[in-house]
Amino acid sequence: MLAAIPGYAHLRVHIPDEPEHNGDNDGTTIDVLHQYAPLLQIALEILSGVRPPHQIRSMRFGAAVRIHIGAQQRRARAEQNNKLSGPVAVKSLHSRPSSTQPDGWELFGTALIGDTTTRRRYGFTAVCGDDQLLSFRVLAS
Repeated sequence: MLAAIPGYAHLRVHIPDEPEHNGDNDGTTIDVLHQYAPLLQIALEILSGVRPPHQIRSMRFGAAVRIHIGAQQRRARAEQNNKLSGPVAVKSLHSRPSSTQPDGWELFGTALIGDTTTRRRYGFTAVCGDDQLLSFRVLAS
């Protein structure tokens, strides 16, 4: 529907008849979040040192995940910083169909990493498919 813009008689704005559907309420999306949330939690806990690194060598984690976590841990050791250490709490988790992986999903969200005195918020993103975490990145500040 076209509606007049107040003060501009010669201009009109298009107003859609029906608002777009929000995909977050889709049952498939919720199933995907429940399926892959434990894998994300494990990857974040290994990255922060809560879990031992050998747990990432499972077939449920792709090579890109192992490489990224190993690189982050080596960087933290070289810089002698412990920003990414301590308990992990996932605060938000969202999903959408992947544009790069057929039948895959992109997951993204935020997590709090560290104990109560050094807790910091980090963003993360992952690509999942075939019951495994294919790619994983922590967006560190």
